[in-house]
Amino acid sequence: TGKGNYSGTVEKTFTINAKALAASNVSDLSAQTFTGSAIEPEITVTDGEKTLVLGTDYEVSYSDNTNVGTATVTITGINNYSGTVEKTFTINAKALAASNVSDIAAQTYTGSAITPTVTVKDGSKTLTINTDYSVSYSNNTNAGTAKATITGKGNYSGTVEKTFTINAKALAASNVSDLSAQTFTGSAIEPEITVTDGEKTLVLGTDYEVSYSDNTNVGTATVTITGINNYSGTEKKAFEIKSENNQGGENQGENHQGNENPSTPVSEITPNSGIKVWSYNHTIYIENAADTKYKIIDLQGRTITTSTAKSDREEVVVPNRNNSIVIVIINGKSFKLKI
Repeated sequence: TGKGNYSGTVEKTFTINAKALAASNVSDLSAQTFTGSAIEPEITVTDGEKTLVLGTDYEVSYSDNTNVGTATVTITGINNYSGTVEKTFTINAKALAASNVSDIAAQTYTGSAITPTVTVKDGSKTLTINTDYSVSYSNNTNAGTAKATITGKGNYSGTVEKTFTINAKALAASNVSDLSAQTFTGSAIEPEITVTDGEKTLVLGTDYEVSYSDNTNVGTATVTITGINNYSGTEKKAFEIKSENNQGGENQGENHQGNENPSTPVSEITPNSGIKVWSYNHTIYIENAADTKYKIIDLQGRTITTSTAKSDREEVVVPNRNNSIVIVIINGKSFKLKI
């Protein structure tokens, strides 16, 4: 517009270009922690002392912003601002906590390493083994306390330890072999026991202990097998103790040392031993057995007498036992005699 010596008006146009954004206009972003969802941290964009407005002065987009690693945010100027600025930020793995791992139920000894399934969750999400975590085990074969170590991987970090119990395996009757009948010896009889678990033969003193009862005299004896260490429980097996019956026919008509009609025949203890045992009229005769120890018991295992033969013809009177049967034990052999 002219003024003074000039008049009239002239119009001229000029362009105001948008101001290009620079990296200095955008604040740096702090590291974030994995959440399982896309992470979009707030961006602060300024122009001098002026804070620009999202949606009016600039727009924002994100990429690679879900999993652990480096994410990118892109700030694009609009309206009065132009240009694009990129800023990166780190997404760190999320540390596992004990609360992420379920307790492990007690297990039972199997003879092999036990590796129970571990359940790991992040909120309602069940994590995937070998993708989100790995598991290692220790002390997980024998009865006692075993340990599972859960180590985060991928989007998860840190280590959580969980213990679980391995209980001893209860013995069953099927684990213990049956016992054959034994022959009375005058001493406690302790037949060997075979205890198995599948194809494995268990070891006395390591896997089980054994005790015996009523195992000396004729009758029914009992062996008690008690699991120890990796085995528990108690099983009992019975076995019979029988007298060795070398009794012959009665009234053989033989004459032994002047005694007629003995009720039992002469019996040799062992081949060529020369020791003979027979009975007649409530008397037991032991011949050719000087200085030999012997024992006489009834069928209930009660001792009638124990002694050592004083000569080559020992005579033992057993009164008040009409039509009774006794057992003579000598030189590890037993004989049933009717007196």
